[in-house]
Amino acid sequence: MRSLLLLGLPALLSACAHVEDTATAADVPRGDCNPVDDSACMFPFPSSFYLKEDAATGSGYRVDFGPTSLPADRFGLQMRPDAWNRRDGFSTLAPVYALLSGADVHSPGSVSFSNLADYANADVTTVLLDAATGERVPHYIEREAFPEDPSRAALVIHPAVPLHHATRYVVGIRNLLGDDGAPVSAPKGFATLRDEAATDDPDLERQRAGYEDVIFPALDAAGFDRGELQLAWDFVTVSAESSRATVLGVRDAGLAAVPEDGPPYTITETVENTCGGGEKVGRHITGEMTVPLYLTDAAPSSMLNRDDPADPDSAVSQNGTAQVPFTIIVPCSVLAAGVPAPLLQVGHGLFGSHTDIRWDPYTPVAEAAGMVMFATSWRGMSSDDYNAVTLMMAQDPSDFDIIPDGLTQGHLEAQLMARLMQGAMVGDPALSLNDQSLIDPTQLHYYGVSLGSVLGGAQVAMSPDIDRAVMQISGMSFSTILTRSSAFSAFLLLLGAKYDDPADISLIVPLAQMLWDPVESAGWADQLVDGASVGGRDDRRFLFQVGIGDDTVSSIGGAVYARTAGASLIGPAPRDIFGVPALTDPSSGSGILEWDYGFAETDGPLPAGLGDANPHNRLPGEASAQAQAASFLSDGDLSSPCDGVCDPD
Repeated sequence: MRSLLLLGLPALLSACAHVEDTATAADVPRGDCNPVDDSACMFPFPSSFYLKEDAATGSGYRVDFGPTSLPADRFGLQMRPDAWNRRDGFSTLAPVYALLSGADVHSPGSVSFSNLADYANADVTTVLLDAATGERVPHYIEREAFPEDPSRAALVIHPAVPLHHATRYVVGIRNLLGDDGAPVSAPKGFATLRDEAATDDPDLERQRAGYEDVIFPALDAAGFDRGELQLAWDFVTVSAESSRATVLGVRDAGLAAVPEDGPPYTITETVENTCGGGEKVGRHITGEMTVPLYLTDAAPSSMLNRDDPADPDSAVSQNGTAQVPFTIIVPCSVLAAGVPAPLLQVGHGLFGSHTDIRWDPYTPVAEAAGMVMFATSWRGMSSDDYNAVTLMMAQDPSDFDIIPDGLTQGHLEAQLMARLMQGAMVGDPALSLNDQSLIDPTQLHYYGVSLGSVLGGAQVAMSPDIDRAVMQISGMSFSTILTRSSAFSAFLLLLGAKYDDPADISLIVPLAQMLWDPVESAGWADQLVDGASVGGRDDRRFLFQVGIGDDTVSSIGGAVYARTAGASLIGPAPRDIFGVPALTDPSSGSGILEWDYGFAETDGPLPAGLGDANPHNRLPGEASAQAQAASFLSDGDLSSPCDGVCDPD
C-alpha cells in the first residue's frame, strides 16, 4: 500500500477543516451527488467524494455510491450501486471524466494520443499526478464524440499506462478554451473551493480540507497555479487485494476441487481428416469436462454464488458442477511428426466460442508452429451470452456483474482445461498416434485474438505454465477501446435509447471498467511479465500484433498493452510509439509489430466505419502475421516477417 498517510485522509481532513460550517457538515449525511460540479451528479469521475473509510480494505477505503448516485434512465429505473460498492477504490486503467461544457481538446498545451510525450511539458492543460510522489502520469485527452448536444459531451482523460493500486491521484485542468475561443468556466462548486468562498453546502465543506491540504498543494508543486485551475479533484485506485481476491479465490478453490490430472471429461467426437491438399486440421476433437461451478446457475446471466449477496465481503462458494464443452485441434504437422508437441491454449474473439478454433486464423498458426491447440469458451462473453448481455444493457446495467462474474468462472474453466491437457489428456487415445502421446505437457503457450487478447492477459498472468503469448489485434483496457469500437455501436444505440443525458452514457464506460478490471488484462497489468505473486510465471514474453487504425480494437489500446508489458517496437516500423523503444534483440523480451493499412486512428473516440477495410478483419489473415506468430510461439523469435514495413503490399 502506498502512502498510508494520504490513504487515511478523509476523517482527519474533515476534522481539520477551517470553515465555520464544517461542524454542521460533519453532522449532515453525505449526499448522493458531488456538488463540485453541479451540472451532473457524478462528475467529475472518479472522485474521492464517493469513498468512505474502511480500515479492513487494502486501500483503507470502500466505494460508497449512494442509492441515487448512479444514472437513472428515462423511465425512472435507478442503477443500483451494490456491485460497485464491493470495491475499495477505482479502476487502475479507466478514463477520467469531467464535464466542462464546450471544452476544446485542441487548446494550446493539450495532449492527444499522437503527442503523448508532451504530457510532461510545463504548459500542458491537464495533469494526472501521484499525490504521494508528485509523479506525472502520461495521458491524453479527448471529448466524447457521440452526443448530439455538445454541452453534454464529457472531457475524457485517458491514462496511457496503468495506475498503481491503492494510490491517491490528483487531477488538474487549466487554460482550456471553449469552442467560442474563450476560457471554459469553472463549475460553481469547484470555484467556491478554489476561491475560498463561503458556502452552506455541507458536501462542499466536507471536501474543503482535502483540497487545501492535498489537492491544491500537489498541483502547485506541479506548476499548476491555483488561480488558473478550471477544475481539480482526487481519487484513490482499487487495491490489488480487492480487485483480484475473488478471481484468485475461485481459481484456487476450483483447482483444489479437481484431481491433479484435471477434471472428469468425456470425448464426444473425434474426426480424422485426410491431410494433404492444403488441409491443416488432422484431428478435430470435441468433448465436455465436469467442473466446479461458482455461479448461481450454469445458464447465461448468472452471478457468483455469494454466501450473502448483501455483504460486500461475502465469500463465493461452489454450487455443484457444470458441463463445459471444449475443442482440441491436432494439426496435420503434428500427426506427420508423430512426436509429443507443445500445447497452445486459444482465446477466441468477441461473442465467439471454443468451436472457432477449427477455422482461420487459428489453424494456420497451430499448423505452422506444430502445436496441439485447445480452447473453452469465454463464459460471460461467448456466443451463448450475447442475448443475456444485450438484454442486460437494454434493461438494467445495474446487472453488469453478469459479465465479470461469468468471466470469473470462465477463467477457472480455462485453467482447468489447461490442467486437463497437461494431465489426463496426455494418455488419452484420442491424442495418441501409434501408442505415442502427441502432447508434450511441459510446454504451454497462449494465442489470443481480439477479445482473446483483452481477456488473455488475466489468463496468462494467473497461469503457472504459459511462458509465451501472442496477442493478435490486441488492446487494453476495454474502456480505452470501447467507444472507438464498431462492435460497441449497437450497445451505444441501446444506451442512447435508454438514457436522456449523454453524460450518463459516458459514465457507463468507467463504471463498467471498475467491474471488468478483475477479469481482463488491465487488472493484471503488473503481473503480465512476472506473475509469481499470483501463482504465475516470472519470465513471460509477449508478441503484440496490431493494425494501425483498427476499427474494433483500437491500436491505441495495443500501444497501452505494449508499454505495460515493457515491449519493444519491431522494425522497420511505420511509426514510433510513445514509451516503446526500438527492438534490439529479437531473441529476448517482448515486442510489438504494427501493420500499416493506410488508416490513422480516428480523431475522436468513435469508430471510423471502415467495414471490410477494417484492419481488425484483415490482419489475422495476413500470411506474414501468421508466420510471425508461429515463429514466436515455436522458438521465441520476434523478428519481423516483412520485407520493410508490414502492409498489404
